[in-house]
Amino acid sequence: MSEQRSYQRSPNGMVGALLVSLAVIAVFVGLRAISRDNTATPVATFPYGPLLKQARADKRLLAPAPDPMPDGWRATSARYVPGSNASWHLGILTAQGKYVGIEESRSPVSDKVSQFLGEAATKGHVTLVGKRRWQAWTLPDGDYALTLRTVTGSVLVGGSAGASMTRRLVDQLSFG
Repeated sequence: MSEQRSYQRSPNGMVGALLVSLAVIAVFVGLRAISRDNTATPVATFPYGPLLKQARADKRLLAPAPDPMPDGWRATSARYVPGSNASWHLGILTAQGKYVGIEESRSPVSDKVSQFLGEAATKGHVTLVGKRRWQAWTLPDGDYALTLRTVTGSVLVGGSAGASMTRRLVDQLSFG
């Protein structure tokens, strides 16, 4: 018969092996963190001019857009859906990286509030910007929006930019 050797296992040996494994993992994670590029990818500026012209030429909506765009602000998304259920969207980032969206469609204000603000939205005061009466809305997380009834439907302007920046944008809107 051949002699069989067995490996002696001990709790101290297992703890030692575990500590060595954890040290190797920690070194690997540390090296990955140092070598990784942690800079955020900037959101590209979107050239919304052609879509704005199309939306305004269609004459189904007002297609509001800032004229001029506030300094340091930039469009990051735009969409125009033509037809009987026409809609216009323009997404904007402020110079501080806060978001403001402009949404217009043939639907009533109540539909916009439900879709974009939800049940937590609180109706605020009516504010006059230019010759238009805008309804203010706030959300518990600090988001702020203004809504406007139009001849063709409604407009909602709002996002994380807060009240003063949203009002500033509304003040600079041109309507097709």
